Amino acid sequence: MRLRIAKKTSRTRVVVLQVDGELAREGVAELKRVCASITGRMRVDLSNLRSADDAGLATIRDLESAGAEVVGASPYIRLLLAVRTPDAPSGTTEASSTPKPK
Repeated sequence: MRLRIAKKTSRTRVVVLQVDGELAREGVAELKRVCASITGRMRVDLSNLRSADDAGLATIRDLESAGAEVVGASPYIRLLLAVRTPDAPSGTTEASSTPKPK
């Protein structure tokens, strides 16, 4: 399985997106398309996300910045989301805890 996105509405009327597999550049457009169709509160469940490239991570960060609740990320994915590279597609900057080369 490369990428699977499932959409459901919880009892509290929050739309939950379950993102499974690998979120790479080629899957980002599909995730954005699904997100664009959602009105109201959104929760992005990453409990079955195994990996993500820079474009996928930037998209998750952008969703979170836009108000989506991101839940279920593994320690590995949380670490990747915390590290921001200078050339990240969303224009984010490097994390302050990352040492800079001299």
